[in-house]
Amino acid sequence: MKSIRLTCSGSRNPVLALLFADILNTDIEIPSNAETGIWEAEMAAGVGKGI
Repeated sequence: MKSIRLTCSGSRNPVLALLFADILNTDIEIPSNAETGIWEAEMAAGVGKGI
């Protein structure tokens, strides 16, 4: 495992990101837009509406 991408509320806490990195012994990536869960919900709603 080269790295793990941390998203949503966990990505806002640098201590939590460091804890994950230390426990898993890997690098942590935090995307510029870490709120990916919202995007996924919006896409699913659009598909459900036929958009």
